[in-house]
Amino acid sequence: DAAPLPRARIAFGAAREGSGLPLPRLDAAPPIAEAYVLQPQPPVGLRDLAVLWRRYRRTTRNGPRSELDLAATLRERCRRGILCRPVCRPRRGNSARLLILADASPSMDPWRPLFAGLAASLPLGRLAQAGLHYFANLPQARLYATPSLDRSEDLDALLRRHAGAGLLIVSDAGSARGALNRRRARQTVDFLDAARRRFAQVVWLNPMPRHRWAGTTAALIAAGPVPMLPLDAPQLLRAIDLLRGTR
Repeated sequence: DAAPLPRARIAFGAAREGSGLPLPRLDAAPPIAEAYVLQPQPPVGLRDLAVLWRRYRRTTRNGPRSELDLAATLRERCRRGILCRPVCRPRRGNSARLLILADASPSMDPWRPLFAGLAASLPLGRLAQAGLHYFANLPQARLYATPSLDRSEDLDALLRRHAGAGLLIVSDAGSARGALNRRRARQTVDFLDAARRRFAQVVWLNPMPRHRWAGTTAALIAAGPVPMLPLDAPQLLRAIDLLRGTR
């Protein structure tokens, strides 16, 4: 007789109002003889994220005049015939600013390890200013400082504070559940239209594969003026180039 196949009991947690169907979770460990070690793997590692943020640069000169300006020094020498002191200029620095808005709704649970990588990598990116805030399903009146949606902040006040920066949005946009919600799509497009008036560049990263967007809210949002890219290392590199204004 054939050996019985391993079985596992599946339980569903309680659904919160407006959060959609809960994700299934194992109620008990399946009776499998072999031992497995399951380690969450984010789509992009911490080191790769830090390197990518350093690629996002807008170099400007600011601060004390501590760097020799050779061309200006030579012009001054030729004009006066004598040089009292060299001409100096401020050093170049990265003035790029970045705001990341990440979707912390239940459908994004499989990508929670990425949130920790984003928070840890931004201080390593040598950006002039970087912020990470969270929302549920779509950015509305309040944004949050943690993935558990704690410590809320007014959306308009936060957007005004980061005006002129690059905006990166991380969300499945309804494609993880295969849902089509036209009202959510219209509200999201309205938010993106307002964001494009305040931010230099806006890019959307979707962790679901591109072929899963068809027939979902993500497809409607992707058809708008803001580029939507899959979330992996090559496409994240492409997103950084778009934030820099490189097409």
